[in-house]
Parts: sequence; C-alpha cells; structure tokens
Amino acid sequence: ISASILKAVPIKVEGWWVADKTHAGPPFYHLGKISMIICNKCFELFLNPHKFVVSDIKGHTAPCREAEIPDQDKALQQILDHLAQSGYDTSSIKK
Repeated sequence: ISASILKAVPIKVEGWWVADKTHAGPPFYHLGKISMIICNKCFELFLNPHKFVVSDIKGHTAPCREAEIPDQDKALQQILDHLAQSGYDTSSIKK
C-alpha cells in the first residue's frame, strides 16, 4: 500500500520549505490517494473527492490466479483498515 499527497504549493517557513497547510486538515490532511497493487490489479482510493478505481496493470507479466485477487469490496476494506490502523478517521468514506 502506498500513499500520494495532494498537490501542495511549497512555502518557505523560517528557512525551511514545507507544504502549505491551507487546504490540509482532518480527516486525511495532505493525503490525496492510497494505492494497493495485488498481482495485475491496481486499487486506488482517491480521498478528495472520494472515488475508488480498479484497473489492470498494463504489461504485467506474471498474472495471479483470480482467487488470489480480492474483489472490489474486500480491496476497499483492506485500504480502509490500513488507514484506520494508521490513525485516520475513515467514517466519511461510503462503502
């Protein structure tokens, strides 16, 4: 599972470059997307606005058996569980 941040304009604060927190806040702060790759499938949860996308990985050379790949509901739940275990409030995301 990996995360990407929202596009944020860096600002200089006391000599350090930091992400502008103007648009960051609970429940996901600067997180923009959480991705999980299993075999030849990519599951992506966009956090603002909420959208869940499942896609095939083009050029994947070692596909798994279908039984090894979770369905969309299970994949989304795995991502939400990961976020919750990391301290994020996931109650705003509809399943």
